[in-house]
Amino acid sequence: MDVYIHFKSLPQDKTLEEIENGLFDAMDGKGIVNGGSFDGTGGHIELELQDEDDNVNPKYAQLGVKAYLQQMQFPKDTLIEFGGMEIPLYN
Repeated sequence: MDVYIHFKSLPQDKTLEEIENGLFDAMDGKGIVNGGSFDGTGGHIELELQDEDDNVNPKYAQLGVKAYLQQMQFPKDTLIEFGGMEIPLYN
């Protein structure tokens, strides 16, 4: 399952690379970071979670990603796209 994180700014004093590394750790081996981009006015990060066919429930990785982004204090307008549905980071 592909997951996209859409954001308008990065948390203060964090680089895109630091965030990507933290996301990789937050998924605890249940997914990979395919990369991202940030141009100063907005950006995205693309993740790939392992499918249920791989005997890993993707919900655990989704919760880990959401918790990590909240812990890093991403802006309130950040959206996480799971399976084509965009959900707010804070709800």
